[in-house]
Amino acid sequence: MQLLVVKVAVSLVVVVVVVVVVVVVVVVVVVVNLVVVVVSLVVVLKRNEAQEPEEKKKEFVLNILEQRKGPKEIQKNRNKRKIAQMKDNNGKKTTDREEVLEMCKTFYKSLYEKTVPTPKNIRMQSPDTDDVPRFTKSEVRKCLKDMRKNKSPGPDDITSDVLLIAGEPALDYLTKCFNEILKTGKIPTSWEEAKIIVIYKKEAP
Repeated sequence: MQLLVVKVAVSLVVVVVVVVVVVVVVVVVVVVNLVVVVVSLVVVLKRNEAQEPEEKKKEFVLNILEQRKGPKEIQKNRNKRKIAQMKDNNGKKTTDREEVLEMCKTFYKSLYEKTVPTPKNIRMQSPDTDDVPRFTKSEVRKCLKDMRKNKSPGPDDITSDVLLIAGEPALDYLTKCFNEILKTGKIPTSWEEAKIIVIYKKEAP
């Protein structure tokens, strides 16, 4: 009788151990699956965050190409930063926006003014544009790739890497634009404009 009781007790212990092991295995499998799902979700979210700026840049450029907006139209919709104050050559400080703009205009005009007189007796011969080969899309793509990255954009806020992200529509538009300039000899007036950002310096505001 005692032997039977011992056997039953051992059997119950074995059953309990097996059940516990099975439960532990199931819990571990569930936890591992949850971890895999969470990690996968984090990776997807990070990837979407990394791709989102590029998609926004691409959409921004394509909208410009579709609407044929120029730098002036684009700039109207952008927030303008104001300079707190500026000091002229006489040490006078001003916070008036018009005065600050005039001071910047005067400074950069004198900075980039021609100092070497151009001889008037030089005879220029116009090149024969009929023999000049047209620009190809592959050439434009290579030029964009060769341009330095992370450089400040112009008034239209478009950089070379943004044009590359925009893909074929931007390359088609640029190639057509360059060939039109080559044909007519006329450069868009917007290309002569530049955006100058005055950076505050603590030592000399």
